[in-house]
Amino acid sequence: MGKSTDNGVTFFINRQMLDMEGKRSIHGNIVINGDRRKFSTGLRISEKIWDAKCNQAKGHSPEAQRINISLIKIREIIENLKVNLLLKDGFVSAVTVRDAYVELSKTPEKRAKEEAIKKAKEEEEQRKIEEERERKELEEIGITLLDYFDTYIESRRKEVEAGELTHVTYGRYLCTRNRLILFMLEEYGDWAIPIKKVDIFFIKNFQMFMLKNFPCQHNAAMKNVQKLCTIINLAFNMGIIPTNPASLFRIHFEETERDRLDEEELCRLYEYPFASETLSRVRDSYIMACYTGLSYIDASSFEQKDLQKYIDGNQYIIKNRAKTLENFKVLLLDVPAEIINKYKGKLPDGQLFPMISNQNTNRFLKEIAQIVGINKKLTYHSLRHSKAMHLLQAGVPLIYIRDILGHVSVQTTEIYARIDTKHKFEIMQNIYVDIVPNEECPKWQNNDILTWLKSF
Repeated sequence: MGKSTDNGVTFFINRQMLDMEGKRSIHGNIVINGDRRKFSTGLRISEKIWDAKCNQAKGHSPEAQRINISLIKIREIIENLKVNLLLKDGFVSAVTVRDAYVELSKTPEKRAKEEAIKKAKEEEEQRKIEEERERKELEEIGITLLDYFDTYIESRRKEVEAGELTHVTYGRYLCTRNRLILFMLEEYGDWAIPIKKVDIFFIKNFQMFMLKNFPCQHNAAMKNVQKLCTIINLAFNMGIIPTNPASLFRIHFEETERDRLDEEELCRLYEYPFASETLSRVRDSYIMACYTGLSYIDASSFEQKDLQKYIDGNQYIIKNRAKTLENFKVLLLDVPAEIINKYKGKLPDGQLFPMISNQNTNRFLKEIAQIVGINKKLTYHSLRHSKAMHLLQAGVPLIYIRDILGHVSVQTTEIYARIDTKHKFEIMQNIYVDIVPNEECPKWQNNDILTWLKSF
């Protein structure tokens, strides 16, 4: 097997492994000053024609001749390498000669593959260095508010995919995020603000920014601030920040007086003969939603499958609210049934009644109110307040109104169903009659009672 310590090159075969053709690989030893280094020749040979004593193939077969010529060339290459290395470096060793031969014997494909592997390793090392650098930077300044906001939004996106959250709610968080970026750029000149640096003044300034730069009132600005506080509260609870500035900020919403139509105004609107087909269609969609309590987004997705015949023999609108995913069921009354029949088969995409964009709808409703002589601000959302008011005046319990409107909490329904002064007056009159005999009732004037009730 060539165990001499003399300088030179010896060859041997690997007797432990056979290839698919029954041949064994030929290896070599480079021996210099007793140091032996093994290398592969890349040659294969049948064991029966290998001469272990002579370190070469035996016989005169074409295979033996090819092998021996190749081994002679390998010896010559290695001897030349020894001379070149000695001249270049002033010394030579089995290791340097072996390494030089291995590098020289590589094919272009193998060399390219090794270069690619080497490059990949270098890139991986560089990536680890960059990650470590970023990690140390984050340890110094902490995670940014925007990064944590994005982490939260990603978790909500997964809830949308799982059907646990609506696209509407998810979109509102995205809206707040984008406005928060604009605020940080204007206020701080950078959106990479560490969450640890967010304080009560940051929150208050964001509220002022919303009121100044966007066409919104107090409540709309407060909803954006509320979502920011949600992120800060979560960061505090998760131990990301040591203190909670959101706990110092009071989230409060102002009560607003929402215009709603009484029965006389609703009838006047329904019966008015509009010359414009567009105004007529907007009016019909508004009346339809007013009788059913459908929000704009629910009315836009209203389809034939949402009309179902119930066990009592009547037709109902049964569907889930897009905003809360709450199921609601509303009896289909004569007026909305007439509107559906009016447009049956006349609208595209299976629509049951005409719908245009919410913005254009509200724009046309303003024009409609002026034409009909209704001195109130009509919006598609105000019709839900009208629906709640009519149900409350009809004596429907608040808990049932909640189900009809599809609210999650009855507290939300209470906002919609604020009773008006006239209704308060009727209730107080009935209560007073039950307590005091008629002959003892004081002769109050209606105006006096109305003035007192308005103070509630």
